[in-house]
Amino acid sequence: MVKTSEGKEGPPTKKLQILNVSTWRPQTSSLQKGWSRKTINPTFRDIHETLKDLLKSINKLYNEVVELKASFKVQESELRTAKDSQYAALKDNEKLKLELKATKQRVKEQEQKIYELYENMDMLEQYTREYSLEIEGIPENVCSDEAAILKVAEVLKVSVKREDINICHRIKRKKTRPIIARFVSHKVKRALYKQRVQLKNISFSQLFLTASAVARASSNRIFFNENLTTYRRNLVRIANEKKEVGLLKGVWTVDRKIFLKTSLEGRPIRINTEDD
Repeated sequence: MVKTSEGKEGPPTKKLQILNVSTWRPQTSSLQKGWSRKTINPTFRDIHETLKDLLKSINKLYNEVVELKASFKVQESELRTAKDSQYAALKDNEKLKLELKATKQRVKEQEQKIYELYENMDMLEQYTREYSLEIEGIPENVCSDEAAILKVAEVLKVSVKREDINICHRIKRKKTRPIIARFVSHKVKRALYKQRVQLKNISFSQLFLTASAVARASSNRIFFNENLTTYRRNLVRIANEKKEVGLLKGVWTVDRKIFLKTSLEGRPIRINTEDD
């Protein structure tokens, strides 16, 4: 028991142990005892090396950024140049398109003028042949060309005299040498040409009884054709080829104009070009 200041006895008390701070050391565990002083407290050399490596990395990144910026500027310049070139090319392209359009228009106009010139030349040339007829199917050396024409006219019952014939002679074609006769008037030529359909029922041997056997064997039918220009004769040839394969039903010419029929019941169609 412990007596108080009043002389009374109280409960016993424990004595306080005062620690000396200057001599106190924390107790270490067995794990902490295994750590080295160097691990816990790195030296200035280690820190310096770490910072040095960090600075190297930073410098490397900086250089890469600089290189990227320079590359970006070069690419930006090249892109700008490419855009300028593209813009210039587009302008040139538009200019060329306009020039091409104008050129095509001029070519079209010139083609139209050339076509009109050819058409006028063909009309003029055909006009000079207005009084002429071609007679095919009469062999040479049977009689004179003039006599042959008069004989055919006689059989067709068309009045044709010698003075009605201006000139007649043979012309060269690819396979034959027909007679071409130029009459003094269009009336005589037209009357003779109109009766050409009757020649379907008349053979060469019926007209020229005194002709040699060779001549009679070399010819069977006699045909009248208008003396057409090369251009119109080619159109008739193309139309006849289509007639042979059944695409056309009839092809003929009247006063230098070319007509055809696509069906037996259809109306005649006049053509001026192959596209018609």
